[in-house]
Amino acid sequence: MKVIFFLIGLACRVSILSIPLLVLNKYKDQYIQPYSAWSSDSIAYGILSLLVLIAADYIKDHIKEKKQKNSNPLHQVCRQTGATVTSLLTNDDKNKVIEDALKHIESIIEITLGKGQKDGLEITANLMTCRRKRKVGPILELTHWGTRLPGREPLTISLKDSENLPGAPLAFKSRKITYIPDTECKTLNGAFDGKSYKSILSVPLKRSNDIVGIINIDATIKNVFGKKKAAEGACSLIQAQLDTIAHLIKHEHKAEIGSQVEQDTLEIA
Repeated sequence: MKVIFFLIGLACRVSILSIPLLVLNKYKDQYIQPYSAWSSDSIAYGILSLLVLIAADYIKDHIKEKKQKNSNPLHQVCRQTGATVTSLLTNDDKNKVIEDALKHIESIIEITLGKGQKDGLEITANLMTCRRKRKVGPILELTHWGTRLPGREPLTISLKDSENLPGAPLAFKSRKITYIPDTECKTLNGAFDGKSYKSILSVPLKRSNDIVGIINIDATIKNVFGKKKAAEGACSLIQAQLDTIAHLIKHEHKAEIGSQVEQDTLEIA
């Protein structure tokens, strides 16, 4: 198959190059004369041959760019994970769908950073689901992992009592992406002491103007994303996964609310 494509490509190149050569050969006597002596036909065919060469060069660059894009590992994993997550929506096991989406996020971020375990980098993504508990108010509960790093254990944070905490609580409060480049920074007052992760990117999941959860992307290297703008740019590559998880959480919330209303009705009765 490669030989056939090579021969086709060679034939196309020869055909395209032959056009200006034929035109040059036909009107060579005129082209060596001053421009005023050129006939309208020689001018028209000369311009046409130049346009053919420009168009061929443009098509070649377009095909080359498309080929590079298709072979780029980041683009490949984005397409693959986006398609996989979409197909997984038909799966009844919502927990597995979320965990697979988190693993896809880890893969995309790792490829984006161009680093891996050989560089001492481990990336893990986890989900903190936002819920409301009676007499407690809104809470963030760490419920799902892609790859679990030491130090990321089941956790529940009361948002009512932790408004000033960095990371996920701040992302929930501000409704914006927050980035902690160094968890060992003195200004954090030891909030993350003893943890294996050294930088955290917290991304709020929005659904119908509500924050339904927070995705934490932890890394074992300090300042792994560089500037916050670069971190926010990386998030645009995982939007399919973020939307999928937010969609599943929103439906889960509706089911929980319906169950709670039914329970309250039974208690009143």
